[in-house]
Amino acid sequence: MDHDDHVALIRDGIGGGMTWADLGSGGGAFTLAMADLLGPGATIYSVDRDQAALAKQSSALRDRFPNVTLHPIVADFTQPLDLPALDVARGRGRVGGDKAHSDGSQPLPRLDLRGAQPDRYASAATA
Repeated sequence: MDHDDHVALIRDGIGGGMTWADLGSGGGAFTLAMADLLGPGATIYSVDRDQAALAKQSSALRDRFPNVTLHPIVADFTQPLDLPALDVARGRGRVGGDKAHSDGSQPLPRLDLRGAQPDRYASAATA
């Protein structure tokens, strides 16, 4: 699959706001697709426990979509996680606030989406 395939897969689920989160973002294929679809002025919180993957996707997003703001957050989202108010979250292959893993095996935890301090996470992901 390439970038155009990723965009096509999530196109119908993207819209309705400019502040999104990608939970379990891995290498960032769908984070980049979101950035492409949302366009300039969008903000994406990319959450993954792999710091190297977040650093790589941060670099790719800066190069390809410089007018999209990315907040990489190194975290395991099965634990409590603070994020700001979001328009929508994509998690584990689903778009639009669906709260289940892509295989339906277990629900995602409820997230407290108020009062995040993303700057405290960003330096860890880009260091």
